[in-house]
Amino acid sequence: MKKIFPVLIIALIFLLDSCQDVIQLDLNSTAPKYVIEGIVSNASAAPYSIKITQTTDYFNPVTPPSVSGALVTIADDAGNRDTLIERSAGVYITQNLKGTIGRTYTLRVKIGSNEFTAASKMPVRVALDSVSLTKQTGPFAVKDTVKYQMRVHFNDPAGIGNNYRARLTKNGSLAEAIYVQSDSRFVADGTTATFPLFGNDLKSGDSATIELWTMDNGMYDFFSSLSELTTRRGGGTAAPGNPTTNIKGGALGYFGAVSISAKSLTVK
Repeated sequence: MKKIFPVLIIALIFLLDSCQDVIQLDLNSTAPKYVIEGIVSNASAAPYSIKITQTTDYFNPVTPPSVSGALVTIADDAGNRDTLIERSAGVYITQNLKGTIGRTYTLRVKIGSNEFTAASKMPVRVALDSVSLTKQTGPFAVKDTVKYQMRVHFNDPAGIGNNYRARLTKNGSLAEAIYVQSDSRFVADGTTATFPLFGNDLKSGDSATIELWTMDNGMYDFFSSLSELTTRRGGGTAAPGNPTTNIKGGALGYFGAVSISAKSLTVK
């Protein structure tokens, strides 16, 4: 097994901004709903963004329309409040807000007569200890091409109840796969955990950045259900439904305060 110990990345906001998650939310024929997506993190004091769109008919899909003109605010439990500005159609960014571990953040979105809220507490940061590469052999290995499966390693704090997401950017592109674990289901509490990133093997010359998100239950429920829906999605005509949301008021999507640790590597 090939062990990689790259340099820890602290300033990640450029990744969070340029490599934004693309969340597919599908509905059967019904009235459109608003979709709200965004996080606050410990990664940087640089702007955080909230994206607002509307759903479209699953049986007549088009690019989700952006929602402009919303009033978007984020406040923390230390008395700080930030009114976001609309940087581009449907994308709202903070002006002064700083993500701090241990604080609870409340999002409020007003669109006409509609109001949506969500709250999330930023958990203790769990450091991504290392990333190992395991050479792939056997029937699924491509002839004459050596590939490596990535495995993320970290130490789970005992007695806290942590939820994790591994977010992979490979050769500058955000991977579509959703990798989530929780010490209530997959990770033994207080142990060294190994997080395999299936389906995104690397070969010589490839580069990757892996972020380990530590997140609260609401964020975990969203990404866990999204992962399950993505896995089950296949043929057929029925719409697959939507992941669990922590947005109150009838909107879809997610808002969370996450702590992030990350590493980058290049396969020689």
